[in-house]
Formats: sequence, structure tokens, C-alpha cells
Amino acid sequence: MPSLNEGSFLLMPTSMPHSGIAYNRKIVGQLDMLLTQIPEVELTVGKLGRVESALDPAPISMYENIINYKPEYLLNKKGYKQRFKVDKAGRFLTTSGDTITQKQGLDRDITADDLLMDEDGKYYRNWREHVRSPDDIWNEIVKVTRLPGVTSAPKLQPIETRLVMLQTGMRAPMGIKVFGPDLQTIEDFGLALEDLLKDVPSVKRKRYLPTGL
Repeated sequence: MPSLNEGSFLLMPTSMPHSGIAYNRKIVGQLDMLLTQIPEVELTVGKLGRVESALDPAPISMYENIINYKPEYLLNKKGYKQRFKVDKAGRFLTTSGDTITQKQGLDRDITADDLLMDEDGKYYRNWREHVRSPDDIWNEIVKVTRLPGVTSAPKLQPIETRLVMLQTGMRAPMGIKVFGPDLQTIEDFGLALEDLLKDVPSVKRKRYLPTGL
């Protein structure tokens, strides 16, 4: 099934298996605060552990952060790009009578209700100049969520991830399950396999440490 643009990401890092509830609650709060500082992020909600369900045996050291990001352009009620009135200098006219540039609008978190609609006007872009695709937003997310004692995470989307989990039992688009007679054998083979995978073409060289074996 092809990957669809869901307009949101699912950030699933982990902390150390022995970390307690107080530490993990602190980390979840830090992740939410760091993510909301990204101008392209509209809403983020994080959780740790699992709900009261035997089907989701997640430890408290595993986080799930739902991140909704803004569409590239301001949209009308039907979900289409909306044009807004601009002056001769290309600045947008607001309903209060002011004029603002696109950069100033990002700083003020402008919405469609703050601008004057004009079918002959310009589209208002919600993203910064260097952000050209959702992948760039994900790179911003990875950059700000680097915390000591917390692993990184692969790029995931909520609906797509749930489908992958149901199909494979893994929380990643691709993975390798390793079985062995004891933990030491599994660890030794996993480390050796990691070195081999680094030489495979098109494999991104980033390590995601497991929470346990």
C-alpha cells in the first residue's frame, strides 16, 4: 500500500527500560513543548505507556506523540487553497487594516480569518522558506527532540503505522526479527547484523535502540 500524506506524524521514541514514571512524564512534557515551538506544527499530544488494554503491552518508557502540522497553504472551508489580497509590494492585507509579509504572518500565527480574501490575490504559505515538503518538517522534529537518554525514531504516520503494526507486529515500515536461545546470543547476532546492514545500498545509517529483548 502506498504511503499517503496524512497531514500528521507519529513520533515514537523510547527511554531507558529502568526509567520511572516521574522521569517519563517529564520527558513527554518536554517533547510536547519542543514540538510546539516548530512554526509548522499546529498541534501535538503525547502519551506514555499504554491504555487499559491487554493488546497494547507498551512500557512507560515508550512514548507516542501525535503531531499535526499545518497545510502548506491557507485553505478555505472546502479544503482548497485560498487567495488573499496583497498590496503593490506583495504584502498581505489583514482585516484590521495592517499589512504584513509572509514571514511576519508566521511569527503572528495568522489564520484565514485574519486576511482579506481576493480571487486575484496571492496564496499565503504556512511554511518557512527552507521547508519545502513534509520530510523537511520531520527533519525539524528530529532536530529538536534530541534529548539525553531518549532514542530517535523512524518517520511514521498514525494511520499507516497502525496498519503496519497489525500486519507485522512491528512499529516500523521495515524490520528484522531475531530469535535465539538466550539474550546474549540475540544481542551478539543483532550487533553483527547491524554492521552488515550499513553496507546495504539505500539503507539509512541510523540506529534505533530497542527498549528490551
